[in-house]
Amino acid sequence: MRWVALAVFAWLAILIGRGQEVFFDQPIRDAVHAHASPLWTTVFEGFTFVGAPQIFYPAVLITMALAWRHHRRDMLRLGVVMAGAAVLEIGLKLAFHRTRPSPFFDVSLPSSYSFPSGHALYAMCLYGTLAGLMAGRRLVVYPLAALMIALIGLSRIYLGVHYPSDVLAGWAIGWFWTRTALVYRA
Repeated sequence: MRWVALAVFAWLAILIGRGQEVFFDQPIRDAVHAHASPLWTTVFEGFTFVGAPQIFYPAVLITMALAWRHHRRDMLRLGVVMAGAAVLEIGLKLAFHRTRPSPFFDVSLPSSYSFPSGHALYAMCLYGTLAGLMAGRRLVVYPLAALMIALIGLSRIYLGVHYPSDVLAGWAIGWFWTRTALVYRA
């Protein structure tokens, strides 16, 4: 499955690298924006906030500190996955230089490039890793992790600061990286 994620990312990267529009970006942006309301805006601003690196990294450090004594290997793996996510996000954004779309609301547009979505990448890496490390509780944890990943990504599309293909690319490369790191568990 991780190879499928890598193939999806590669397909999107080829399109973006060539400067082509992704056929589903505008229809999805229009469909999501058609359901805009003050309530949804507040909800999705909240998910964007909790999906920001400024929130993720302190949360990761606190989680690692609290679980270090009994779960050192798992916490090291979490740290490696999140450090790799940062390298991927920065490197890929600099490699592709995709400009961001016009936001739908009065939100400050990040100064970084658009492809891939860092929020989607970090959400996939953090929640995917935590779910993967919680052996025995996966029946409950996986759906909750998937819900957080989906809502954080959707928030970026809803607010108009990312194209859907940016979010899909973030999820895809995040899935590939997370699954690759977890496959090699000792």
